[in-house]
Amino acid sequence: METYQFSQVHKATAVAFSPGSTFIATAVQDQVIVRSSSSLQAVKTWVCSPPPEPVASTSRRAEAVATVDHLSWSSGGSRILAFSTKGSCAWVFDLSEADEVCRLTGDLVKVEWGGDDVLSWSDRGLAIHDLSTGSSRFIQSIQTGSSQAHTWSPDHRYLAVLERHYGKDYVGVYDRESLARNFPLPSGEPRGIAWSPCGKWLAVWDWHLSYAIHFYSPVGAHLSTFTSTTEYDHAPGIRTVAWAPNGRHVAVGSTEGSVTVIESESWKSIATLRMYGRDSPPTWHEPAPTGSRAVGITQFYSGQPASQHGPVTVLGFSPDGTLLFFGQENLLHIYEFLVDATSAHPDMAPAASISFNNQLKAVQCCPTTNRLAMVTRNRSLYLWDRLGVEGVDIPDSADFVAVDVQWSPDGHSAVVCDRQAFCIVYEDVPDGDNRWEEEGGL
Repeated sequence: METYQFSQVHKATAVAFSPGSTFIATAVQDQVIVRSSSSLQAVKTWVCSPPPEPVASTSRRAEAVATVDHLSWSSGGSRILAFSTKGSCAWVFDLSEADEVCRLTGDLVKVEWGGDDVLSWSDRGLAIHDLSTGSSRFIQSIQTGSSQAHTWSPDHRYLAVLERHYGKDYVGVYDRESLARNFPLPSGEPRGIAWSPCGKWLAVWDWHLSYAIHFYSPVGAHLSTFTSTTEYDHAPGIRTVAWAPNGRHVAVGSTEGSVTVIESESWKSIATLRMYGRDSPPTWHEPAPTGSRAVGITQFYSGQPASQHGPVTVLGFSPDGTLLFFGQENLLHIYEFLVDATSAHPDMAPAASISFNNQLKAVQCCPTTNRLAMVTRNRSLYLWDRLGVEGVDIPDSADFVAVDVQWSPDGHSAVVCDRQAFCIVYEDVPDGDNRWEEEGGL
């Protein structure tokens, strides 16, 4: 990004871009507001009505119900799912309707879209709600302690979940109507499952104190199991897993800081990435804060490679598969992966390493270009491309603490969020385009 223009800071406990990037949904306590993403003018507002309170309810629960902290759009961009974690309540709104379309209650711990259906998790299991008929289906005995215990096929026709029946672990594959397939897993404690983007394979991995990842076909055939061989005194565990966009490779981040790349032809490792070696490019270092930065811009300087032995907490690929990146504590490593999106085999080489003053909180790759946006629990947004890295402060907001960043689907802007507010940053805005002056911020 060569130039920056920030919107004013607005209050919000949750934000989400629409699939077409035209709108951004925001939540302010019990209100859901749809704004134009270009001007931030409000175009639609709803109030989340609380569920009927039981006789023994407390005012604390009633207050919690009114705080929406999760928003997501349906794939068609016409409906919004709002969720209050503390209130255990969810609402569905339609852009063409003045009131809520649906409200879900009952000690919910998580909700998300599943095609045109809504999925809700509770201590009783997983419920799949058909909004067109008002009916619900339930899947019991699923794992609820992991956020990675379910995965969708690329076409969203099938849902695979980790289940436990009579002391044994299984994968259940469901279509919209019923159980399509059920197959057992080897002994262990599976903690995550991921469908490959090509739709051909399922990866299931064990929890943090074990290093084993199992590969299956969607019909249940066991293809291979990959386990760690390490020179350390103890074998590491698996912390993060990410499929490459073409589905031919999977990256596995460990608890001791390495990333293993496995290919799908033989299900063997083709590379193990750790901290950069002596011949690697220098690290970009964030300067220590001095209070004398020019115009809120942080220029990183090139220095000696930095080392870190912490677990891999961030792991991902660029949308075209040409970059692989992983983060540990306050370090982000970026590797060249595929030569181009059509390449069958990777040609890996270190591209950059970035050292921040604070711990990495969120990293997201632009959906249209290979640029990375990062936040580290301060008031800065950091941006990397192959030309370098820099940070830019959120203007006029000394108390802003960035904890999340999201690119718009068209890649033209990004929203930076703290716990109670957000702002949007645009790049290369023409002079005189003061699109945010027409309404106030906080």
